[in-house]
Amino acid sequence: MTSKELTMTEGAMPASFEELSGMAKAFVASGMFKDTTAISQGIVKIQAGKELGIPPVYAMQNINMIKGKLCTSANTMALLIKRSGHYNYRITEHTDLVCKIMFKELEGGKWVDVGESQFTMEDAKRAKLIYPDNAWIKYPRAMLFSRAISQGARLYTPDAIGGVYTSEEIKSIDGPVNDEPVTVTEESLAREHWCEEHNTEFFKSDNMRSYGHPIEGVVNEKGKQVWCHEHENKPKVEPDVAQAEKDTEELFPPDPKHAAEAAVKPAPAPTEPAP
Repeated sequence: MTSKELTMTEGAMPASFEELSGMAKAFVASGMFKDTTAISQGIVKIQAGKELGIPPVYAMQNINMIKGKLCTSANTMALLIKRSGHYNYRITEHTDLVCKIMFKELEGGKWVDVGESQFTMEDAKRAKLIYPDNAWIKYPRAMLFSRAISQGARLYTPDAIGGVYTSEEIKSIDGPVNDEPVTVTEESLAREHWCEEHNTEFFKSDNMRSYGHPIEGVVNEKGKQVWCHEHENKPKVEPDVAQAEKDTEELFPPDPKHAAEAAVKPAPAPTEPAP
């Protein structure tokens, strides 16, 4: 951050609690910040922004408290890293399947790589972040960047972001991403919409004609994600008529009274052919 940028930022900050309260009151009264309806909420947002070096209006728009944790957008987190003057980052790979970010630190006047953060669609599946018609399906690149930047920022630039999380992280999970592998059991494989070829579950959103899932690591010649559709993958199973009849008998056993009557009822006399 240059000295000019620093002066501009500090100049916009309220100098006292009375000034902060008056600013929050004006912001709430303006009606321009729909999610902030109380002066106390505005005070917290502005103060949190002040501690992070964020101007009041930007703080009102981009800082929230969710589940007792300070959170903001991934873009704000990226801004804090770059504006720190001590840290930086570079996106090394960004597709619909993965986002990799190399974090850098200024040491002795030179930028030094300190570590890489990556987040994949497979990570999102393990953390159960993907479900029909949500942001991970609609905007995979943006969601992957959000997770990769926040994950790496807490590891390599914690003093730049002040311990904040992205709003998406707090809303979707309690705590850090669970990296434990998911064990697929016989019960899960027996689910109705399960893809045995790719060992994952089919799903269907409102704009999909059939159940399907994105194939990990497969894109077409245009770089678009390739999907596996259930009607192309799921084998047709011929019905077992004998088993079905047996199951029906077990579910609907014959009435004992009727069974007894059928046992004692004499067989009809044979009829003689007409002369």
